[in-house]
Amino acid sequence: MGRLGALALAIILLIAIPLNPPLADAAILEARVARSSVSVSLALVAYQNFTAFPEVPHRISESDAAKAEAALNAALADASPGLSAELRAIEMRSDANWMNLTLKFEVRGALEKRGSLIKVDCSWRSISLRGPVVISGFDFNGIGKSFLRPSLEAYKGHLGFYENGTILVTKERGLNVIGNFTPFDLAAFRKPLDSWRIRYGLRDGLTAIELDPPDFVMRVDKIGNATTSHIIRFISSARIIADGMANPGVDGISLAAGDGLSEAAMALSLVLLAALCICLRGGAVPKARPKGRPKGRPARA
Repeated sequence: MGRLGALALAIILLIAIPLNPPLADAAILEARVARSSVSVSLALVAYQNFTAFPEVPHRISESDAAKAEAALNAALADASPGLSAELRAIEMRSDANWMNLTLKFEVRGALEKRGSLIKVDCSWRSISLRGPVVISGFDFNGIGKSFLRPSLEAYKGHLGFYENGTILVTKERGLNVIGNFTPFDLAAFRKPLDSWRIRYGLRDGLTAIELDPPDFVMRVDKIGNATTSHIIRFISSARIIADGMANPGVDGISLAAGDGLSEAAMALSLVLLAALCICLRGGAVPKARPKGRPKGRPARA
């Protein structure tokens, strides 16, 4: 390949490789996986200081709750046939800069006993609620399209958009990214569970399986004689607490059907036994040297 060919190939590669990764949708997922139940808490936690969030009445009607439960069931059915949701609670908090909506629900159909193991289908961790989630007249899942983008477009001055807070992008791209944002699309949690951070608790007999993808962050600068910077941030994290010494796979978790505390006690016994063996192997006490002159050195006359 000649010089011109190599240069052309390098240019093509530079064009093909994105300069910055696209921003992912973001939410907080917390789940408790027991031998008889799967309880999930799914939260939108948003912060912005570009404008003020509207005052949303903290009243949740039966109609709103039923529609939210229907949206969860549709998303679960898409993720894995046989899964369904039973909505337990909806919690909402907000002020001028913070917006929080939490859906708490039980997942049905995720547990299957196979011999001495309980297999847990964890497809629910990466569900996508595509449609609106409207509580008290405010669409939380469409917060980007119905509130943030219109607020930005209504600003009469010049704006600068920075993905991840540092990478300058065009106004068109910035508006599109924010307008297409749907926090309850949990694609960021689709990574295989066995690649998440796994911690075993010997005292409580529980397993923590955790993932911390990047938050959604867009910096918006109001450009003028005195430029001011503003942040739009959606927090993203996932944490699953499972009974016993759980074994994560790609899309599920295996639990021993027995008592988790007995598993933890067995593991702790093995750790203590290993520590005792190390102490016995390297714990010989060296003999003390006799006091007086060192050997091999003659006394002075």
